[in-house]
Amino acid sequence: MKLLRFLHKWLGILMAPLLVMWFVTGFFMIFSGFPRVEKEQAFALLDPIGSTDSLPSTGELIDWYQTHTVTGANPTTLSLKREEGRAVLSLSGEQGVVLMDLRSQKPIVDIPPTLEELTEKTLRLTGLSPARVDTLHQLNQWLPFASRREDLPFIKVSVEDPKSTTLYFSGKSGQLLQETNQSNRWMAYFGAIPHWIYFWPIRQDVELWKGIFVVLGIIGCVMIISGIIVGVVWTVKSRRSSRRRWSPFSKRSGKWLYWHHISGLLFGLIVLTWMFSGWMSLDSLPRWLTGPSPRSELYTIRDGGAITGDEMMHFEPILAQHPNAKQVTYSHYMGRPYYRLEESAKPATYLVYNDDGSLAQLALSQEEVVSYLNDLDLAIEVKEASVLHHYKGDYLPHPRGKRKPPLPVLDLLTAEGTTLYIALDEPYLSVQNRATRLNNWAYQKLHSLKFVWSYEHPTLWLCIMLFLLTGGAIVSVTGLVLGWRALKRALKHRSNNHQRRREVQQG
Repeated sequence: MKLLRFLHKWLGILMAPLLVMWFVTGFFMIFSGFPRVEKEQAFALLDPIGSTDSLPSTGELIDWYQTHTVTGANPTTLSLKREEGRAVLSLSGEQGVVLMDLRSQKPIVDIPPTLEELTEKTLRLTGLSPARVDTLHQLNQWLPFASRREDLPFIKVSVEDPKSTTLYFSGKSGQLLQETNQSNRWMAYFGAIPHWIYFWPIRQDVELWKGIFVVLGIIGCVMIISGIIVGVVWTVKSRRSSRRRWSPFSKRSGKWLYWHHISGLLFGLIVLTWMFSGWMSLDSLPRWLTGPSPRSELYTIRDGGAITGDEMMHFEPILAQHPNAKQVTYSHYMGRPYYRLEESAKPATYLVYNDDGSLAQLALSQEEVVSYLNDLDLAIEVKEASVLHHYKGDYLPHPRGKRKPPLPVLDLLTAEGTTLYIALDEPYLSVQNRATRLNNWAYQKLHSLKFVWSYEHPTLWLCIMLFLLTGGAIVSVTGLVLGWRALKRALKHRSNNHQRRREVQQG
């Protein structure tokens, strides 16, 4: 008990400020995350594709891709859009992405944006001209990720509007990288930035950032577990005493100890759950517990294979029927070619081109998918298969997430114990097995209460989350006060001892 009290006390002095911060910022995290470029903003910079010059043949595009990557490489995806007045064809494959100017059929290289181009983009996004343009030569608070170094320098454009909007563009290509305004900046300052430790000098070093979370998670779990054990022992002894109280501390003489003890009994497991699941957000359970992860080959089912030279693409008929299309993508899914049509920021439409020249919605059958899987050289033995029209435990969206996994999906169990969720109306694949489910429990379910009931009853989920956050905050704040008092006593005691030694030496 002495060791547990020692651990809880001194580790609590270290962790209490962080726990208070995490619980307080958790309230803001429910309603707003870290700012990012939304689909609406990205599509505001695109023009309708309209009519285009004739596309090169599929064989010519493959040759062009190999010329600008490596011999023998085939693209898996072709995407057409109109940006800055020119039709751009994006060819993607295992060797990366290459952009073609459709008119000149030359690769598009990064060109630093001009002030005129930045002004036009700012007008499209905000309706106003730039009030100030700055060049930034290092990562900052709103672009803290190491992967963004390749876009340096950043062009920061400030706009004098009621929202105090700020835009960040790549200084190499002119791509919109970030959009912030006064509202989402303040929400991030009180929410995502401290909660995720998104301070850019730390966040730019991914390994350092992850290491901090892991170390704090381990320390926090040890501190909380020791506190729970001590608190339960105190309660048992107090209940067995003549007074039969839940806490040995008095509301009057030791109110902070009393409320920390009582709130710890009520919410200690919740605090432990969130500390552990926060740690698991950047780590995973040991393999000896979870077993092996799904075979990496299973994830390649989603890719659908490379585009071959004998395929016929039908961009022109699609553009003729959809004049407002801003992006059309051609690829394969479950052995079938399909077109992803995006006319606005709304969800995309997935089309297939029939032999009679008509367009139809992508709609696969269970038999087609199973037949395709059997033809693959992946040794997939289907044990059970059924079409799922409702979300279930390991296939469901976040309670407040914007992106929802598609329905219906084929729920397919293989002989090796892996479950494949294969969407029938759009290209989507989720691979689950014991390891992914346990890790999902360790993070998503414990941290966000990501269950079917929380998706079906979002208001109930919100009320429960706010209640639990309040309880965790009470435990943390009372612990912070007690820790501060203990630290002051320790420092005062040390100062007194030092003073006595000096007096002895002088006397």
